Amino acid sequence: MNNLVICFLVLIGVMMPTSTDGVMQAGRMVNMTMALLPLYGYLLLKQKKYDPVNLLIAVGVGVLLTLLTITSPYPTYRYGNGLMFIVLFSLCLLNSNKNPLDLKPYLRTLFILNIFFAVLSFLIIFDVPLGVDFIYNNYQAFYPELIPNMLYQSKPVTVFGTHSIAGFYNFLFFVTNLALYKYTKQIWYLLFAICYMVFLFWLQSSTSLVFFLIAFIALQFELYKAQRFLFFLTLIIELFALVLIYQTIGEVIGQTLDHLFSEGNGLGGRYAEGGNLANNLNYVMNNPLGGIGFGYTTDFMFADSGYLEYALRGSILTTLAVLISFSRYIFRNVTTSYRYVFLFAYLAFEIGFSNMLYYRTFGITLFLIALFNQMQRHEQSKLNTEAHKI
Repeated sequence: MNNLVICFLVLIGVMMPTSTDGVMQAGRMVNMTMALLPLYGYLLLKQKKYDPVNLLIAVGVGVLLTLLTITSPYPTYRYGNGLMFIVLFSLCLLNSNKNPLDLKPYLRTLFILNIFFAVLSFLIIFDVPLGVDFIYNNYQAFYPELIPNMLYQSKPVTVFGTHSIAGFYNFLFFVTNLALYKYTKQIWYLLFAICYMVFLFWLQSSTSLVFFLIAFIALQFELYKAQRFLFFLTLIIELFALVLIYQTIGEVIGQTLDHLFSEGNGLGGRYAEGGNLANNLNYVMNNPLGGIGFGYTTDFMFADSGYLEYALRGSILTTLAVLISFSRYIFRNVTTSYRYVFLFAYLAFEIGFSNMLYYRTFGITLFLIALFNQMQRHEQSKLNTEAHKI
């Protein structure tokens, strides 16, 4: 039952619409997350035993945020993020080792997600009205001009709204499919991994191109170890593609570097003096052990940096608590070297977005970590079976 609940949560988390006929529905994501909260509670209750450190952290952060909200200097409150913190720390308490050993529902669910993302992405890239209208009507995000702008540029953002968030999750699904190709030797996982690489390049954001470069190196490395023929074949195709579009690639890389470090946008625009996060930085530097809880004011930006949002709401102690708790969750559930890939990706992306409080993060993260946990346990089961035979 646990495995089916996890698969259901990721399907809802990914495909859940955010708008109706192109109009964003206020509070829909908070209401849907609240409706799904009992399922996370079910997984926790089935587990019975919990990581004592993460449990202590969760209780401590809850008390701290409550006290800071009560003493907040801002009379307006936004409690929706309180729900997101509850789900985040509930996620960090989960232990995938307690789930029954059954990889099949995860593989079937991943296949559905791969098809869903691939079809939507190619429809957007080729500007097919069916796909473009579907995204415009059902997946508006953050502010009204965002999705029209992304679709106008044929960026395959699918359900994620922005090219940076889409780049992050495309990279995670690339890693997952490449790992399954390595584990099962089934060619369609390799094809899906290559598709996610194409989407990463086509998104043309700083985030997506950095992850594209990492994915490119990882793909060549894995193919060289596993299939020399496929390694040379893909290398020839990639070099041929580079020759055909070398000028475009040069322009894209140049624009990416400019955007990444300029003071107009990207990290430079956020963290530089006078940038979007200048007020956040000043407040945190002057009040490292203070915070505004769930108080709200337009003086601060609440989504452009996870680390600063946690510190702004609950002091630097909350930032440290999130880092420690999430790291323990990853390391408890994934024992292979992929733990470092996941941890690097998540922690790096927090620099530019409050991803750990993003409503689609919970279901996707729970599913991917549980899937990798299933893979490593299956591998161990095979080794134990072979040992018994000997």
